[in-house]
Amino acid sequence: MARAVDEGYWQDYFRTHNERRFGDLVRDFYAEDAVFQNPKVMVRGHAQLLDFFEQANRDVHIDLVPRAILIDPGLSAVELNCVMHAAKDLPDFLLGAMEKGDEASISMASIYHLRGDRIVRARIYWGALPMAAR
Repeated sequence: MARAVDEGYWQDYFRTHNERRFGDLVRDFYAEDAVFQNPKVMVRGHAQLLDFFEQANRDVHIDLVPRAILIDPGLSAVELNCVMHAAKDLPDFLLGAMEKGDEASISMASIYHLRGDRIVRARIYWGALPMAAR
């Protein structure tokens, strides 16, 4: 039975992400043929999605904090803060170079296209990475 795509749905989505339960995130929220893209990466399907989330969070802890959520049938838009904590030096990190111990936060916008309660396409956008004072 399909879940309602409401604010609670998105709170569950971001909680699952922030708890680093990426297998649950992919299985419970994404369609088998889902496409996830940002300015640097495009992945398709459950296996690539899971690999992307695990790789992106391997050496940095990423918390996604929703600030505004807009919901229409089949489409949701979320403005969020992305807070990152580097566990090691990351000169080639997806969002910009970070050093061990760095914390950074950037604003992001995410557009999610849905089929029922499953994300079929996610498009993520961000601006420049403002690094925390060292």
